[in-house]
Amino acid sequence: MGRFCNQFKEAFPKQENYTEITWMVIKQQKLDNETYMEYHYDKMALLTEMGCDGQQAIHCLADGITDPFVQSQEGSGVYSTPVALLGYLSCLPGTHRNQGLISLLKGIT
Repeated sequence: MGRFCNQFKEAFPKQENYTEITWMVIKQQKLDNETYMEYHYDKMALLTEMGCDGQQAIHCLADGITDPFVQSQEGSGVYSTPVALLGYLSCLPGTHRNQGLISLLKGIT
């Protein structure tokens, strides 16, 4: 199966349209029903395709956040890498889908 997949990828290489990916990055906003972690991973996938990292990626991530406090934290320059920013986002309330279960379990122990 792996050999077939490799041959298929070689026969039909992925065509990247830089302009299209750029517009997708610009348009992508964090949705209300989306966690910060999901938003971060989805947008970082696009930014990685563009070859965008470091402070440029952090600014692009901040641009899609509508919460003014979180956006100001992202764009403050405190976080030098998208991974450092991910650490901050992972600590925000409601970041994990199972946040209610985590809170419940903390109350039990």
